[in-house]
Amino acid sequence: MNKRIFIIILKMWMIVNISFAQDWTYYNTSNSDIPSNNISSFSIKNDTIIVGTQNGGMAIFDQTNWTTFNTGNSVIPSNNVQKVIFNNKGIWIKCFVGIGDHYLVRIKNGDWKIWKNILNHY
Repeated sequence: MNKRIFIIILKMWMIVNISFAQDWTYYNTSNSDIPSNNISSFSIKNDTIIVGTQNGGMAIFDQTNWTTFNTGNSVIPSNNVQKVIFNNKGIWIKCFVGIGDHYLVRIKNGDWKIWKNILNHY
């Protein structure tokens, strides 16, 4: 019984030390070019982070620079991005305008494909 308690305590100590040993950077609109502090979704592939925001559009962070896509500088249909997924088939975005219009967007090699009212197809 004592050996089992020792192993549990040892594992907990290792988890705590590992989690405190890492350096964390907190990004917000005050210290970075992230477009909004209201993050609704994010996806990570390799060292690139894709962030979906409420009212700020989508941002890509390559560990050095932020690139923002919003309705003012791209064809993204809404700045309300609910979900982002970054995989081998591109960047996938679910966003909405108002209550009724929901969009699925795929960005691959700079090409944008947009499907409107995706929720109406279920």
